[in-house]
Amino acid sequence: MNKSLSFLSFADDDEKRVVSYALELAERSRDSQTRVSSFLNIREQKLVKTALMSDGSFCFAFYGGFKDAERRVLVCFPEYVMYSLLLEPGCIDTSDKAVFDLCKESCKDSIKLLNVSCSDFVKLSHRDYMGAILSLGIERRAVGDIIVHSEHDAYIFVSDKLAGFITDNLTSVGRTPVKVKLCGNDTAVNLKHNTIAAQAIASSLRFDCVVSAITGISREKSKTLISQGLAELNYYSKASPDDTVSDGDIISVRGHGKYKIADTNATTSKGKSRITVLKYI
Repeated sequence: MNKSLSFLSFADDDEKRVVSYALELAERSRDSQTRVSSFLNIREQKLVKTALMSDGSFCFAFYGGFKDAERRVLVCFPEYVMYSLLLEPGCIDTSDKAVFDLCKESCKDSIKLLNVSCSDFVKLSHRDYMGAILSLGIERRAVGDIIVHSEHDAYIFVSDKLAGFITDNLTSVGRTPVKVKLCGNDTAVNLKHNTIAAQAIASSLRFDCVVSAITGISREKSKTLISQGLAELNYYSKASPDDTVSDGDIISVRGHGKYKIADTNATTSKGKSRITVLKYI
């Protein structure tokens, strides 16, 4: 591991390997061609971004197939792309349409979009789809976001190398027969996660306080879940109860669901934090 990255705090050896892999891709992209990684979760993206920015010479972006994607691939651009598009080294923002379209074109052979549908009489959840895919022996890193489009179908971003395998072998989700078809990536333009907005009042923006507020459990129980690794902050199971929660953070609590923190800026008359959350359904 590069000693210059010693300031990064890794949860395990797997995170170290992810960052090393990202650095290798970035280095290989300099003078040859655009390189694309496997899917990274939010925490991995932050670690990779910090590592690449510390070098100061790479041009890269994170792309997940649609605007609000969480699991995204790292896209590393060679120098000639930077010069031709007048891009500066660093992490370029895919909220810019030109950058988004550049990433979309760069990833057209790396990321595929599948639609999985079932009978109108059955209701399937994100957990159901995820479990069915992993049961095929597929690593989580090969799967991007799963968007539950309705009670009866979902869109799933996957690695190009496994798209055909999933199409041929994913015949059921749980005990429910399903049909899988490959979609054009343009289908992803208007996709968004299926969520319900809600508000919660927390005594502070500490992780344990926010978990307590959004789930309705006691603060002591939230501390226990965090210490047991059953409450994750941005997919990090070793978060501390006193970590600070910010806008855009993802919180997953075993048995209580998954939430995205939408806004933490409002306060009550008593100085408590009024948090807007999006709960995934």
